[in-house]
Amino acid sequence: MIELVNGLSKCAGVYEVAARLNDDGGMPANATTWRDTARGARFAAIYLLTLERGASGKPVKPFAEYASEVDPVIEVSTRQIMALVEKSANDAVEAEMKTCVGLMDLQRQIVDEMREVSNAR
Repeated sequence: MIELVNGLSKCAGVYEVAARLNDDGGMPANATTWRDTARGARFAAIYLLTLERGASGKPVKPFAEYASEVDPVIEVSTRQIMALVEKSANDAVEAEMKTCVGLMDLQRQIVDEMREVSNAR
């Protein structure tokens, strides 16, 4: 599950770069959509961490405390993708985006589950 957490965190960085590029391209609505997608990936990663910790028998911390484990991965991913963009390494950027697009359905399912759990309380 940690691999999936890291994948979603990395994708949050990829989506943040897409948001920045849309901002730079004068497309603020698209930028907002990408930022929302990045937030969804971040929340999904944090949620999976809480599930993993609970399943392992470790004490589960409050949801927000897991951000310290996810946010550094997002920051590194954002910097790496920005570096690829700056180098015009379009094939590498496209490969990263394709990987993340492949996780989008799962990300949506996780976010939907989070909403259901939250609404059930």
